[in-house]
Amino acid sequence: MLSVRLYGAVGVFADGVEVPMGSLKQRAVLALLALEAGRVVSVDRLLDELWPDTPPTTAISTLQVYLSRLRRLFGDDAAVLRRRPGYALEMSADRIDVHRAVRLLDAGRAALQAGDATAALAALTTAGELTSAPALLNLRDQAGPVVEREVGHLTDIDLSVRELHVEALLATGQAAPAVDRSRALIAAAPLRENAHVLLMHALYRSGRQAEALGAFDKVRRLLAEELGADPGPALRRLHGQILQHDPSIEDAAGGGSATLAEHDDGIVLGSPSAPPATGITPTVATTPTVAIAGRVAGAAGLEPDGGLLVGRDATLQQLQVALDAASAGHGSLWVVEGEAGVGKTTLAGAVARHASAIGFDVAWGRADEAALDVPYWVWQQLLRALPDLPGEGGIAALAGFPAPSKPPPAGWLPLVAAVADRLAAVPSATLLVVDDVQWADDASLALLVELGERAGLARLVVMCTHRTDATDSRLLPFFSRLARTGVGRRVELVGLAPADLPAMIGAAVPPDVLAAVHERTNGNPFFVAELVKAATTADGLDVATLATALPGSVRDVVLARCAALPSGTRRLLDTAAVAAPTGDLGVVEAVARLDDAIFDNALDAAVRAGLLVEHMTTHPVVRFGHSLIREVMLAQLRPSARARLHAAVAMELLARPVADGADSDLVHHLLNGSAYLEPSVVVSALVTAATTGLYRFSIDTVERLLRRALQVLAATPQSPTSPGQELAVQLMFGRTVAARIGWPAAEAQAAFARAADLAVAALAVGEPVDELCLTAVAYVATALAIPGESSSLAVLADRLQPHADDVALGRLLDFILGCRCLVDGAAEAAVPLLRAALDHEKSDARWSLLLRTFGRAYLGLALSAAPDGAGAALAVAAEAVEVGTGESPQDRGAMLTWRAVIAAAVGDHAIAEADAAEALELTRAGGMAVYESFAGVVHGWAQATAAMTEVDAGAALAARVAAVDRVIAAHARYRAAGRHAIDPLMDRLKAESLLAAGRSN
Repeated sequence: MLSVRLYGAVGVFADGVEVPMGSLKQRAVLALLALEAGRVVSVDRLLDELWPDTPPTTAISTLQVYLSRLRRLFGDDAAVLRRRPGYALEMSADRIDVHRAVRLLDAGRAALQAGDATAALAALTTAGELTSAPALLNLRDQAGPVVEREVGHLTDIDLSVRELHVEALLATGQAAPAVDRSRALIAAAPLRENAHVLLMHALYRSGRQAEALGAFDKVRRLLAEELGADPGPALRRLHGQILQHDPSIEDAAGGGSATLAEHDDGIVLGSPSAPPATGITPTVATTPTVAIAGRVAGAAGLEPDGGLLVGRDATLQQLQVALDAASAGHGSLWVVEGEAGVGKTTLAGAVARHASAIGFDVAWGRADEAALDVPYWVWQQLLRALPDLPGEGGIAALAGFPAPSKPPPAGWLPLVAAVADRLAAVPSATLLVVDDVQWADDASLALLVELGERAGLARLVVMCTHRTDATDSRLLPFFSRLARTGVGRRVELVGLAPADLPAMIGAAVPPDVLAAVHERTNGNPFFVAELVKAATTADGLDVATLATALPGSVRDVVLARCAALPSGTRRLLDTAAVAAPTGDLGVVEAVARLDDAIFDNALDAAVRAGLLVEHMTTHPVVRFGHSLIREVMLAQLRPSARARLHAAVAMELLARPVADGADSDLVHHLLNGSAYLEPSVVVSALVTAATTGLYRFSIDTVERLLRRALQVLAATPQSPTSPGQELAVQLMFGRTVAARIGWPAAEAQAAFARAADLAVAALAVGEPVDELCLTAVAYVATALAIPGESSSLAVLADRLQPHADDVALGRLLDFILGCRCLVDGAAEAAVPLLRAALDHEKSDARWSLLLRTFGRAYLGLALSAAPDGAGAALAVAAEAVEVGTGESPQDRGAMLTWRAVIAAAVGDHAIAEADAAEALELTRAGGMAVYESFAGVVHGWAQATAAMTEVDAGAALAARVAAVDRVIAAHARYRAAGRHAIDPLMDRLKAESLLAAGRSN
């Protein structure tokens, strides 16, 4: 079984024996992956470590070599996986020394707090054995910036283990070894005050009081010389206890070690450098205090500072009024809230600078998620930052003592009230800023409320920033009490409006790009700023990139937010990202396949974190707070995983009773998940979508669906259902291409020819004559008739002749022969053949739409050639329009075009113009270029040859000339589509139009 060591020389070991693994860079990759085991390490982070200055051109390929070698080395014991935006090591944490040490450290701490010192000592002894060697020893000489940081983290873990180990020794009465361990700890970290506390305690327990007091003097001199500082409260406290022979520090039964002893005022001693461990980093910063002082020259009012404060004028004005009121003794408490990145801290910084400039004392404290169990963490920062604040009593207690290690008892309420009274009585105007109040400990929140209740009569403004996407129910009592104070105010910052973005971007941006940026970011200033950075090159801002860039910083922020969410949330977000943009909640839930309770919990967490927004409509949906969040989630999914989710969503949509084959959402998932779907299912669904999609899709979209269906069929082994499916697809594809480009188009003719071959082959093996077979042959006949292919129509008739004993096929032969007569100019002979074919539809349900529509159109053309056939021709054409109207807009457009052509043929200007006008709209919208050219010629002809009165002769002539120009243009497009059987009629209409405008040439 393989294990990884990061303390000492970095390497992989098999049963204690190191496995050869190559260069230091190879080991650096191992170290970074092992430190973050189970989590993604970005490619950028790996490259920064391996080549801190300038990566070579082969950097990516070299990195992949290192990763490949690691995969071979680990075999089945671990996995190095590709996960966007980098790689992750999947390995048991117990087989990586640092992770095992952190678990033992947490176990030891828990055992000490539970009073089981023996178990604690055992756990901490084992942890100390794991961390005893210098961290990342063989990488230090060539370390990049990432390893340098990690050396510090690992060293902190070792120091924490050693400190707690000494506490366990003291708790089990082993003072003598505790002395030696404490001195070794001081040698490793001379300025770590808690090590000196432990040494003093161990010496005193060993009966060496004088040495304990001498140790205090020694550390006092050290701190003065090195830092110019006095010993901290824990050292001073223990020094006093030793002088007073305090019985609580006499032995293990008297209260434990110094860091666990209780203060007589109820304040618990503890080290702010070692709060409870979280993950691989068990320490937090000791004093993250920010004090704002000084004056800003010329500050006359609160002005936005920097691009992130664009669009915040109204909020700034409110806070300006609050500062003015506080100067007059009417204070207030403000909570500025919003999602991460919306600009809360930036706003607070601007307010703080202005307050300092007008004479306020300003103090800033930031709550820390890692210090939730450390009472008064925020107030330690705030009180130490305030000038001239008396250091006695409760103020001194809160500002001076290190962070306690357990929540405050109820007995602390008098202390809270006393401190609030003192702060409210400060004579100078004061601004206190509490950043990230959602992570403030309960004791800090209690003091905030107490102070808020007194702020109304004080020269005090308290301003808190609150991340709404990271809050929890713990803050509800705080907000409830705040509302009752009468001086509490809550202001929500939301994303910037589109009109504010140009000022923030700092460059002229086209409206479409600006709309895309706002749609992607929802106006979140952080996201906008990061997009601008990503789109900025040495030559300036690449505006087009704003609409497409996905900055690594945004990925990191979103993924960090996801990592903090409960089990199942990532699966939910991945599914929602693929199911978007509609995001039907029922579909997302079905595809995510999570337990109901886990799904509800994950959805609640994602909504509270601002990642998802739930819309409760007739069909509840979930959408992402920003499109960028969805883009990040999609980028993390491997292509195969994304395709599988698309397939699952498609199947869920198909299985629903309300599923609509024409739904663009379904089509999207079918096209992207086809690799994981049964080919016949994909083809059938695409054909259904294309068929019903004629109502709402452009003809280009329908053609794309059919092309994809043909690709799926071509890549699929032949099955009993394949010929029938291909026949249906070829028919629709040919018809679509013919309508868009022209019936003579090579692709259309090839599709119809293939359909004819499939139909005739089916007849040859005795397949029944069904509607699909009849339709296929009819389409081929139409495809040959429109371009005037008389000889090809004859060949088609000969191929069908052996099967003419079927009545329907016999009537279909009539249709083919009637088409041939029409093409050959024998209109009178075509009429009875076409009538016989149409009469058959009344008794045969297999008679397809094409035969019912084009049969009437061709019959109308044949009748129009007869001297007295105008009325009958228009009547039949009207029937064709009625039949076509019941199918789709494209079918109605085609039949209106044919009726317009027939009306033109018989000289009926009114019908020709009206039908051609509507046909132009329908064919244009549907992308039916050939029919649009037909209709264009007829519409222009009808207007060019209209009667002209003497009254409006001038205007009518101008309209006539414009109509002729349209005829010429439409006729050119018509001719470009290839030869047609109605060429003589189209040429005649153009000639009549030219003559009407006086263009005899």
